[in-house]
Amino acid sequence: MASLNVRVRPVSIRVWLLAVMIGASGCAMWPQPPGIGRAVSWSRVPGWTQDAHAEAWPALLSTCDSRAARSGAWPQLCAAARQIAAPSDAQARTFFETWFVPHRVHANDGSRRALVTGYYEPILFGSRTPDSRYRFPLYRRPQDLLVIDLAAVYPELRGKPLRGRLDGQRVVPYGSRADIEAGRTPLAGAELLWVDDAIALFFLQIQGAGRVMLPDDTQVAVGYADQNGYPYVPVGKCLIERGILKSEEVSLQSIRAWLQQNPAAASELLNCNPSYIFFQERNLPAGVGPIGSLQVPLTTLRSVAVDTNH
Repeated sequence: MASLNVRVRPVSIRVWLLAVMIGASGCAMWPQPPGIGRAVSWSRVPGWTQDAHAEAWPALLSTCDSRAARSGAWPQLCAAARQIAAPSDAQARTFFETWFVPHRVHANDGSRRALVTGYYEPILFGSRTPDSRYRFPLYRRPQDLLVIDLAAVYPELRGKPLRGRLDGQRVVPYGSRADIEAGRTPLAGAELLWVDDAIALFFLQIQGAGRVMLPDDTQVAVGYADQNGYPYVPVGKCLIERGILKSEEVSLQSIRAWLQQNPAAASELLNCNPSYIFFQERNLPAGVGPIGSLQVPLTTLRSVAVDTNH
C-alpha cells in the first residue's frame, strides 16, 4: 500500500486534512525520493466514491480555525467551506475534489509500501494526591528545564532546540528517563497527577495525550507540555535487539504483555528509551479529541499526522 497526500488548488501547498490509500499496483520500477510524489486522479483512490465524506467536515473546519490556514489558498478555501454548514456526503466529496489534489507519498526508502499506524487516547486511573494505590507521578513541565534555540547561529539546528538545565554557570543535559525514575533529577513538587499503573503511564508518554479517571469518576484530560531533550527510542526495538521478541511479534499488546510478565526487568527495559514527557492539563470536555500539532482537537478517524519535513 502507498499513502496519498493532497494539495490545495490553485497553489501547491500541502494540507493536513486528508490521507487516503492507493493500491501498490503499477509500482514504479525504480526508487522514488521520499515524501510527496506525483499527482494522481481521485478515481485511483480505493474507496473514495464510497466514503462518508461529510464526516471529514469537522476536521476541515478545525483546520480552518488554526494558524495553518492563514496563507496560500487556505483563506479562500475556508471561506468557501464555511458557506456550507452541514454538507451531504456528495457535497463534501465535490468540495474536496474541487479544492484538493491527491498525490502519492513515498516511504523513506523510496517505495510506495509503508506501515500505517493508529493513534489512540489512553485512559488511566489516578488521583490528585498519592496513596498506596496511586504511586506513579505524571510530572508537569519542570521550572528548571531550559529550551535553547541556536538556529540563528547554527541553521542546521532549525527546528531542533536543545534542552537542559543550569549546573552553576554551565548548561548540562536534563535528566534521562533513568535519572528521573531513580530520583536523580529534583522533580518533587512538579507532580501533576498520580496514577496506579507505571506501564500505562509509559504508553501515555508515547501517545503524548490521554485522560485520567479520578476516584470521583471525573476525567482530567492531559497533554504534552515538554520533553527532557533525549531522542525517543522504541522499546520494541530494544526487545528485538535483545532477542526477546521477533520483529513480526512486536506490537503494543506484546510489549505490554512482556512488561507485565517480567516486572523485575520492566524498569530497565523502559529506561532504554531515555525520552521523558512532561504533561499539562487540557480543558477538553468528554468526547473531544486530544490536541494535535495544529493546536486543534483531533477528529476520530479523520485527523492524520504527517512529517512536516515533507
